[in-house]
Amino acid sequence: MSDLGNIKYIKGSLRFKGATDENINLSIPLERTDKELEEYSRNTDLNLALLFNNERQKSTLFIPTCKFNLIFKNSYVGTAGLLNSNEVYPYPPFNNNLYYSNALVDKQSQINFNCTQPIAWEGYPQYDEFKFIRTDYNISGWTTGVDKHVDFKPDQNTFYNWYFHLSYAFSSTTASTMQYQINQNHSFSWVAGDGIPFMISKLVDNQGKPVIRFTCPMSHGLNVGDNVVLNFQNGSSCNGITTFEVYNLGNGYLDSELKIFNVYDVGYTCGVLFDGNEGTFKRITNILNTGETTSKYYVRIHKILTPYNQAVVTNSGFEFNALRTTRKFESKSLQPPYYGNEGRVSVKEDSQSYNVSFQEYLDIQGMIDNQRRPITEVFVTVVNRGYFGWFNKPSKPNQPALKQGWEFNLGPELNNWWLSQVSLTQIPTNFWTNATPFVNYDAQGSDPLTSNLKFFYNRDLQVGDTILGDFCEWNDFDQTERVISDYYHKFQFNSINFSIGPRANQLGYYYKPHHKLTMKAYSPYVELSDEGNPQNFRIENFPNYAYFSSVNQNFRWRDIYPYGFSDELNIGVDYPFMNGRHYLYENFFFKIIPEGTNSLSISTSVNDPIIDGCE
Repeated sequence: MSDLGNIKYIKGSLRFKGATDENINLSIPLERTDKELEEYSRNTDLNLALLFNNERQKSTLFIPTCKFNLIFKNSYVGTAGLLNSNEVYPYPPFNNNLYYSNALVDKQSQINFNCTQPIAWEGYPQYDEFKFIRTDYNISGWTTGVDKHVDFKPDQNTFYNWYFHLSYAFSSTTASTMQYQINQNHSFSWVAGDGIPFMISKLVDNQGKPVIRFTCPMSHGLNVGDNVVLNFQNGSSCNGITTFEVYNLGNGYLDSELKIFNVYDVGYTCGVLFDGNEGTFKRITNILNTGETTSKYYVRIHKILTPYNQAVVTNSGFEFNALRTTRKFESKSLQPPYYGNEGRVSVKEDSQSYNVSFQEYLDIQGMIDNQRRPITEVFVTVVNRGYFGWFNKPSKPNQPALKQGWEFNLGPELNNWWLSQVSLTQIPTNFWTNATPFVNYDAQGSDPLTSNLKFFYNRDLQVGDTILGDFCEWNDFDQTERVISDYYHKFQFNSINFSIGPRANQLGYYYKPHHKLTMKAYSPYVELSDEGNPQNFRIENFPNYAYFSSVNQNFRWRDIYPYGFSDELNIGVDYPFMNGRHYLYENFFFKIIPEGTNSLSISTSVNDPIIDGCE
């Protein structure tokens, strides 16, 4: 270490564990980097670079902003109201503004029925029901005119479909009920604190050695040589043995090592290690210190930091994502009969990207996360609103309509988790009714009835409200938090206003509400200090979030890297800093995923063209 005036040089290995020592040359520029500040008879030399860095490291003010690339496939055809053998209830504004999917057939049915009284036409809700900024503010019979559906306010066009908040993970719960579905007839339930679920199969692996295979519905986070403590729902064990060493991972297929681990079968004869048995496990990194190295499992709880109207949503200028735009011209002759009917362009899908920022800065001074550490990340939390009324009808009065689950509840098959009461969020709904009653007719066109419909929407979250988050693992000894499974919401259609067919498990769309902005980065190395022997300190002091190991008699923690520092693994952050504020930015993909599909794996990458000599 050397000291040249106000400049100190510290060897990398003395600054952070694992950092490398480098040769440092002192360059003496010709221009000045300091300025003489005169105040009466006092003169002070200021090093501008040092002053900037000091202000940067001390600042707790942030300006978060991000870009969302909206990825969406419009998947469900329906009709504007209930449809059965005796009655037709087409709600005119919905019926007249669909992306029609069967216009020729519906036109012929209209002629056969009655050319003046509308019937329900089939189609898709247009893209305006899903986008971040609505642009349908001047459509006759929809947002303008005597019989309009909504009194559209252009200054609210970014809040009709979605809410945008800032949140952070301030706490956690081990009591959340969870469930994964093996098939349509069997599901396994557990609570988050029990760990990660598995199903057993006994077999001989490809090397001819007997193993007991554990298959998990999510990433297990294990390494070869780790140990697992097994827990079965009936509380039984393998002749008193509950802890087993991981022999190897996977079954030979791509990425199978993420969800499958194997234990060497030495000839266990107990009554729990049999094909098809289920349970949960917890990871142990050191079998000689199980009390401190056994992982903990929980669901994070987010606290809302900003009201929804603090968000500013704008289109990304001249930028579209890689998906196609699907639109068509709906001619006057291939639409339901209504006053003022003219040809129009309907949009099924689009490829718009959006910028989201917030009107006020965020001050994180004194804030701590769910592990009692200074917060290093904040989340942009997006919640479906659905004000126009296509979605979010509660199944029972005074219940929420928006549902919650985790990534393992998604997949190519319909999952019964979404039928359960525990899948409901705590976000309440509200409703409004159409101002102008519309006329219903029975199938013979007689007996007109006037009707008012209810249009439900999800209420906004207030500052201080809480919402669940990702399913996570924490290890005190490693001082690491791992996201096991991402948190998702599901919204579904109001079948009274738009029906996609009768079914118990109503189809809908998934989306991921929490999107992370990293403010600071943790070191990949665990720092150690011996409280009783200051000579063993690697730095001047240890932080108040350090974990004390009673077995090793030392404190353990991971350093929080300063702004602008990146280690040899390129871990670190370097956001712009100006006017005493850090300017966070991240680019996100916001996927609206149809239920019962593999659309979770949507990729926007473009493959190279095949060169075969025929071009």
